[in-house]
Amino acid sequence: GFLVYNFSSWLMRYIEETYGDDAMRRFDEANAARPENLLLMGNLNRVLLDVFDVSADELYEGFRSWLRDEFQAELLAIQENPITRPVQITQTGYTTGQPAWSPDGEWIAYVHSGPGRQGLRLITTMGEEDHEITNGAGLAYPDWSPLPSDESAEYQPKLLYSKLEAKGPYYVLRDLYEYDVTRDREERLTHQARAYYARYAPETSQIIYYAHNHGRDGSTALSKLDRETGESEM
Repeated sequence: GFLVYNFSSWLMRYIEETYGDDAMRRFDEANAARPENLLLMGNLNRVLLDVFDVSADELYEGFRSWLRDEFQAELLAIQENPITRPVQITQTGYTTGQPAWSPDGEWIAYVHSGPGRQGLRLITTMGEEDHEITNGAGLAYPDWSPLPSDESAEYQPKLLYSKLEAKGPYYVLRDLYEYDVTRDREERLTHQARAYYARYAPETSQIIYYAHNHGRDGSTALSKLDRETGESEM
């Protein structure tokens, strides 16, 4: 989505630099004068010919040439340094995102959404052993528990995240959950907290900071959850 908006902004800049500062205004006025275009059944190519005396294909070819000239120096600078090639490590398709790299460097947790199902999955950093560990509506923003301060202690990883819960047809809440990777067990941490984002404290998994909606107007707040006492405070 970001690439589309970024690309479009450069196209508008090209049009204004090539056809004048008022080029977009003239295009909008000509396009608005054609009601059929407002119904998505018109001919933008005809508008371009009327306003700029170029077809859509000619405009795009000019834009591509302009982009090459505009970014030539930047492209050369990038090519002088080694380029890191991306490697696809998941094959699940649909919507995959919100990756979280485990602090021991062994696993990546990520959220996957498909038809009628959303789950939290684990995959090794080499793209192996991809599997779902838990699922739920609106599951989001996983965070790994920090490494123990005692370097000799064994790391028992946990994952913190939020999930949605429907309370009737018109009332939806979001609460915090924790998944114990070692024990393969999920634990609910809050009830009706309206918590939508959380992170462990850097030094301990016993303290959790989380953002949540507060009050009837939906204002946001930041609170701290003490795992030992189960108490939260803003």
